[in-house]
Amino acid sequence: MTTGSECSTEAAGKTNGLFYDRQRLHALLEDAVKRPLVIVTAGMGYGKTRAVECFLQKAGIDTTWIQLTAQCNLATRFWENYVHAASIGSEGYARHLIEIGFPDSDDTFTRFALLTRGTLKPDRQYAIVLDDFHLINDASVLRFVDRLAHCEQHNMRLILISRSVPSINFLDLMSEDRFVSVDEEELRFTDAEIAAYYSSQSIPLDERHLKDIYATTGGWAFAINLLARSLAKSPDYVIPALGALKQNIFKLIESEILQTISPRLKRLLTRLSLIDRLATDLVRTLAGDDALMEELEQLSAYIRHDFYLNVYHVHHLFMDLLSQNQNCLTAEEKYDTYAKAAEWCCANDFYASAITYYENISAYSDIIAVLFRFPAQMPRDMALLAKEIFDNAPENVFDTVDFSAVTHVRALVGAGMVDDAFRLAEKYARKYTAAPQTAFVDRMLGGLYYCMGVIRQLMSTIDGRFDFHEYFALQDERLTRSPFPIYQNQIENNQTPPWFSHVGDSSKGAPEAYIAALAEAAKSVAHCLKGGMAGIDDCARGELAYYRNDLGAAESFLRQGLSQAWRNSQYDIAHKALTYLMLIAFAQGDLSKAEEALREVDSQLDETDYGARYITCAITRAYYCYLLRMPEQFPTWLRGRITPYGHSAFIENYGNQLKVRYYYITKQYGDLFAYTDEMLQRESILYGRISVLALTACARYLTKDKAAAFTALRLAYYDARDNGIIMPFIEMGKDMRTLAASALRSGDSGIPGEWLETIQRKSSAYAKQQAHVIAVYRAAHPTNNDVPLSQREKEVLVDLSHGLSRSEIAAHRQISINTVKLVINSLYDKLGASNLADALRFAMEKKIMG
Repeated sequence: MTTGSECSTEAAGKTNGLFYDRQRLHALLEDAVKRPLVIVTAGMGYGKTRAVECFLQKAGIDTTWIQLTAQCNLATRFWENYVHAASIGSEGYARHLIEIGFPDSDDTFTRFALLTRGTLKPDRQYAIVLDDFHLINDASVLRFVDRLAHCEQHNMRLILISRSVPSINFLDLMSEDRFVSVDEEELRFTDAEIAAYYSSQSIPLDERHLKDIYATTGGWAFAINLLARSLAKSPDYVIPALGALKQNIFKLIESEILQTISPRLKRLLTRLSLIDRLATDLVRTLAGDDALMEELEQLSAYIRHDFYLNVYHVHHLFMDLLSQNQNCLTAEEKYDTYAKAAEWCCANDFYASAITYYENISAYSDIIAVLFRFPAQMPRDMALLAKEIFDNAPENVFDTVDFSAVTHVRALVGAGMVDDAFRLAEKYARKYTAAPQTAFVDRMLGGLYYCMGVIRQLMSTIDGRFDFHEYFALQDERLTRSPFPIYQNQIENNQTPPWFSHVGDSSKGAPEAYIAALAEAAKSVAHCLKGGMAGIDDCARGELAYYRNDLGAAESFLRQGLSQAWRNSQYDIAHKALTYLMLIAFAQGDLSKAEEALREVDSQLDETDYGARYITCAITRAYYCYLLRMPEQFPTWLRGRITPYGHSAFIENYGNQLKVRYYYITKQYGDLFAYTDEMLQRESILYGRISVLALTACARYLTKDKAAAFTALRLAYYDARDNGIIMPFIEMGKDMRTLAASALRSGDSGIPGEWLETIQRKSSAYAKQQAHVIAVYRAAHPTNNDVPLSQREKEVLVDLSHGLSRSEIAAHRQISINTVKLVINSLYDKLGASNLADALRFAMEKKIMG
């Protein structure tokens, strides 16, 4: 959080300050901030901002101050403002906020809230101020603020400064006395405060004039200060000044400011009206010299310097007047203003703002350079912004600007419009193929063919046509002839999770056919882009071997692919290979080997060129916790609701794979079933589909819905049968062993008995290896002796230690045998045991039975 800084001289009540000795207002705000939400609502010029600013400074409250603009109705722009404000006091906190992105889902908001709480010191008081909140009407931003207002944190409050009542839900907070509103009536100057203020400005007024001023201004701070500027020159002309104030306040601003400042300052102010990010260093750059900055500082009544953010805020009324004069600027001045503003935004990570400014001067090459900073799967909010820009770009842009058409296609992919993206790429490809063949055309077609190859990979999940390598071959031909080095970064950051193979077809040989096409694609990409996609085909072979339970072959292929990926900086490929090596180690019962793979995953956090590293590393660590049955160690954002995803191969769905596993081990079966139902209605990747169906089958059985369990198991079996995929069943361990045994006994599951026997045997062996790993981990990482056993579980454990059989325990405790079985299964889960001997040994070690 940002540390509160000293208020300006004006804010403190000196020179032109408006809040000289306003003890009444200070006391009001002091009481208000005891609640978690304060809304300060009044029209323009009532001194809302200055009153809150001076109070917070005097109270010593650490403050994060966000000055909102109309551009903040784009969630990306709002979030950039928020992160920048947070970075003033803590760059580390701000970096984590950037990684989370705008919290538009339950899981990202939970991550944001927990991160924020973790930065607060219990002995300090904090405030988040959203100034000019009346400018916000975007539903996603309003929803975020609504959630923020309802966050529980005893030493932090949210203050909204607005011209109108905000469109958020605060009625419940009001009913619980957790909300206070400060309105125009509280902000109006009383006649006594007006007298004190004018006295501080050395303006002598008698009682009659004070009453006239109060009657005319109604205690309106803006008018009071504006009048003071006039009276400072002619203190005897109170009545004429009041008449001018009443007739036309705009003309008064113009005469008091624009007609008295230098032409250079007037021109600077008009240039500033073009942009909405008036950072001090940017304003200084546009000013060009200190003398002009000093003259600017004299306009403190209308241009406020924000010490929290080190930016200038121009009064809206003044800015409106300046905007009317923009036609006096030359084209060169406008270009220079937008260009410098965009450069500043790029340097300070305000990418959405930078792109908008570049669009204003038709600097499409610079827009593309900004977008190349992002991974191949562009963030959705940025993709939508880029799509709008290139949808409306003049046709000549696509004839002259390198990678303009490619960026247009990328934007559609990032927005989840995969089919539209391919059609657009085809349209552009026809255009450039028919054009005179130049290096520019080669680069454009090379980039387009790469995009088409990626899109065809995604589309192959649905249509089963593995022709994507043909597009990568065409890309190789073009980019080998006319290289474009900047595109290399896109390949290094190409995101491969959750699986190496995007195959969705369950027909026999489909995974091998996909891998064959992938191998050809990797050759082409590695040839023209210096090792791009290196190792991905070997890793895909290892992935298939893993799902076939051929662990030796899987490890061999994965290590070959990993070696190639490391050598060529293919971070996502390396990450996924290491994750599979960790899974193999668990299947082999080797904890040290699993932890070695996890350490290598964590080492990727140091790879600053790997943009997705914090997300992917957190997901792999969550997988580790899942296998150790430690749901409490899951990152908070992987415990929430399913995140919508544009394609099952997108990174959002990678997180979803761990969320459904979290649902499983925490028995949130309804959320798991909802994901499964939605998955079956859309495209899905074969390995993921089988895994989720196996998970669902076990969950259905645990909820005693045997018919639904057999249905899910049967669907998974038919998807897996023709390609020998069995690991998704095996890694369900003892739960699959129980389900398979039940299906065998029933005789009507629709699944061959031989297959069920194989799964029963192998899942039982896996359960023992997993139990061994859990036991080794717990021995190496002792916590406390408290294992959360219910009273019934403790009673059954004691009976088991006394040698009673299940039927004897049922008779002794007057419960059914089925209940005894369920209790024993629960005991094994909580103790990390695969059999009775393990359970009793662990209970004795932890002194659970006394």
